[in-house]
Amino acid sequence: MRLSRLECVSVLAVLALAACAGETIQTLQFTSPQSQDVTDAAIQGLGQILGDYDFDHFRDRLRRGLEVVEVDLDEDGMPEIIVSLSVGEHCGSAGCAAYVMKRHGDRLLPIGEMVTQGEVEVLPERDKGYHRLRSPYVTLFWAGREYFEEDWYREAKAKCRLRSHFGYPQDPCGP
Repeated sequence: MRLSRLECVSVLAVLALAACAGETIQTLQFTSPQSQDVTDAAIQGLGQILGDYDFDHFRDRLRRGLEVVEVDLDEDGMPEIIVSLSVGEHCGSAGCAAYVMKRHGDRLLPIGEMVTQGEVEVLPERDKGYHRLRSPYVTLFWAGREYFEEDWYREAKAKCRLRSHFGYPQDPCGP
């Protein structure tokens, strides 16, 4: 029995869907932090990003406008935190600033940033062990030490290839 072209395409589509079963996009809504520890760590992490003036000047407003998503982006058992600032100068017509942070002991270290509108999507695709992230305006890719937007990611990968080609002793691009 010979299959028509349409039947072949249908069979391939079914096989592709079956291969991707279980790999779905996870859409997460930002909410108020559930514990004081998460709030304190997020505020401390924002201090690194915003600098001393902004941090001291806006500390109380940041605390009130802080929303988070906790998600294990690298599946190491320790969730990363995406912090969104839904206060005045950190929001615009496109949405609000959000920062991806990795736990390091009792601190949070910034590893990426994006603009969101109340939610973030965690994609099944992974780069170097970390899930990609998507908001309405950007997809973030893991480049070894931090998240980059697609154009930045391509540029960073090119620089990493160049550095490894010339044998830099410490690869700043990470594993």
